[in-house]
Amino acid sequence: MKKIYLLIALSIFTLTSCKKNSPKAPCETNHTGVVKVINNSSNPYTLSVNNVFKIDILAGHFVYYSGKSEIDVFTLQQKSGYIFSPNVYTAKIFVSECDTTSWGPHP
Repeated sequence: MKKIYLLIALSIFTLTSCKKNSPKAPCETNHTGVVKVINNSSNPYTLSVNNVFKIDILAGHFVYYSGKSEIDVFTLQQKSGYIFSPNVYTAKIFVSECDTTSWGPHP
C-alpha cells in the first residue's frame, strides 16, 4: 500500500513539474521595438536616427523604424519647399521592446 501512495505521489509530482516553455517572440529575444515616423507635411523630410541618415519620407507618408530597445534621437529635416532654412524637428524617443510608438511633428 505504501508503494502505491509513493508511486501516485511521484507521478503527480512528475506530471505537474513539467512545463512547456513557450517560445519567445523575436522582439523579446532581440530586445527591439518599432517607431512609426509620420510626415504630415506637404513637403518631403529626411529621417535621421542618432545623427545617422535613415530614409527620405515623402509628403503625407510614414515609415517604420525598427531598433534596439533604448532611447534614440529622431530628427526630421525638411528636404524641400522652404524659403530660407528647412524646418527641423527632433525628439528623444524610447523604443519600447515589442511595442510600436508613433511620432511625427504636426506642422
